[in-house]
Amino acid sequence: MAFTISFEEIEWPTHCPLLGIELNYGLGNKGYSLPASQSFDRIDSTLGYIPDNVRIISHKANQMKSTASVGELMRLACHLKILEEYNA
Repeated sequence: MAFTISFEEIEWPTHCPLLGIELNYGLGNKGYSLPASQSFDRIDSTLGYIPDNVRIISHKANQMKSTASVGELMRLACHLKILEEYNA
C-alpha cells in the first residue's frame, strides 16, 4: 500500500470533521486511543496514504466507519431522531 504523504500535506483540524468533537492529539489512556484521539482516515480505502486521500478524524468516527454500514448508521440516526422528538 502506497504511503507517500508527508506531515506537511496533512490538515490537522481541531475538531473531527465527521462528529464535531474536539480532537485530542495526545496519547490515550496508557497508550490506547480514546474516542477523541486523532485517527488517519483513508477517504478511498482502496488507495494508500497519499495526498488528497487522507484526513484526520476522531478514533470514534473511524471505528464507526469501519464497523457499521451506511444502512446501519442511517437506521440508528433515524431511531435516535424519533426518540429525540418523542422526549421533547
